[in-house]
Amino acid sequence: MVIMEFMEGHDAHHQFKDEPLPSDVMDDVKHAIHRLHNISLVFGDLRRSNLMEGASIDGKGKVADPGGEGKVTGSAYRAMLVNFDWAGDHDRAKYPALLYDSGDIDWADGVKPSATTMKKHDLDMIEKLNPGSLQLTPL
Repeated sequence: MVIMEFMEGHDAHHQFKDEPLPSDVMDDVKHAIHRLHNISLVFGDLRRSNLMEGASIDGKGKVADPGGEGKVTGSAYRAMLVNFDWAGDHDRAKYPALLYDSGDIDWADGVKPSATTMKKHDLDMIEKLNPGSLQLTPL
């Protein structure tokens, strides 16, 4: 079963073009990836265009979270992962045979057509979202 909800907001690629992502957005991304990795899943396509951000209302925002636990904190922005097409089991799932690669995307080392998805690829892509972001806050 797939459950969808409309969320007002923008993808991080357009909202924060040529700017670093806010720490609250990065914290949400790291939290979501951490939760996926804890159940041996890899997101696979961690790019700014696959992060939906929305302004928090009264310091409360929803965050997509495997296991159904919501996260509420006081911040200006909230973020969630969208586009789970490439998500799959760590060290078993494969990237698509036709991987979009115009040269515009700085993929993590090892991400290539039909390659096996690895947790390390997600972690490397977090660093590419915002260089230095892995050190912002511990998971």
